[in-house]
Amino acid sequence: MRTINRRGFLGAAAGSLALTALTACGGSGGDSADAATRTVQGFEGPVEVPVHPERVVCVDHYTPGALLDVGVRPTAVAQFDESQLLAEYLDIYRELPKVGASIKADPEQVLTHDPDLILGTYLPHAPDPNKDRFAEIAPTVLFAAVDAGDWKRRAIDAADAVGKRAEAEALQRRYTDRANAIATEFHDVFARTRWSMVMGTSNTATWHLALPGSWSGIVVADAGVRFSNISHEAGTGGGLSTTKEYSMELVDVLRDSDVILIQGDNTGRPAAKVRALLANPAWSRLPAVQSGHAVPLPYFTTLHYGQGLEVLETVASVARSL
Repeated sequence: MRTINRRGFLGAAAGSLALTALTACGGSGGDSADAATRTVQGFEGPVEVPVHPERVVCVDHYTPGALLDVGVRPTAVAQFDESQLLAEYLDIYRELPKVGASIKADPEQVLTHDPDLILGTYLPHAPDPNKDRFAEIAPTVLFAAVDAGDWKRRAIDAADAVGKRAEAEALQRRYTDRANAIATEFHDVFARTRWSMVMGTSNTATWHLALPGSWSGIVVADAGVRFSNISHEAGTGGGLSTTKEYSMELVDVLRDSDVILIQGDNTGRPAAKVRALLANPAWSRLPAVQSGHAVPLPYFTTLHYGQGLEVLETVASVARSL
């Protein structure tokens, strides 16, 4: 069935070059009619996938880290901002072939890698325009992003799709145990402090307050942190509304924050987009800034458990200083 679909795709693409590329990949066992399969759940329903996939292509920026967390190296991945990548995976990511931009990967580039499984993420506000074409190439499983904070579920699902659910659940337990340990160790610190999280925008006249339901907001909350009044007033996240925008004239709303976690990159420095906020004169007058408790948070847009563990360690480090 996959061979027929691929030929149909090639015909539709009128790609003799792509046909050559497919032939060059050779006749692997992945196209065998009696290859063992099992069913996993994608956002559109059940999908039959190989029990032991050998050539997995990731067409988003969530699933590569989730696979690497459980020791699976994708055959190829989508291109995305390296600053969002777990630092220890950076060398691997740079070595892997790229198949176009995340959530907009090029089907013909995907095809050249002869995948037996394609993984990605379905974003309701920005659906992948090529999802149906991917399904003509190989079994394709896209995991729905219900909200920014549900990366935990999707990380488990991605690992399950490649037969590594047990390893992912072990990592999940490690994460939960560490979060609980931090919450216990720093209970008194968290009881007397209030935290906020900020990130930049593409517009230097505004900044975003990240809410407790955001990518790393759920990690910070898991550690036992109590959020500032302004964070709660802005909402608890949910859905895909995980930030609230403010003008640069309203930096003072952060005055009730004892700690401010700043959007950081994977080197521990403030992200480029947040520099305009940090340069605002009102920023330097905030109590958290003056006390040295405005700290960059790497992996602010947390994508998988490996990054979640790093966020927990940053929270613990900050708590020790309070």
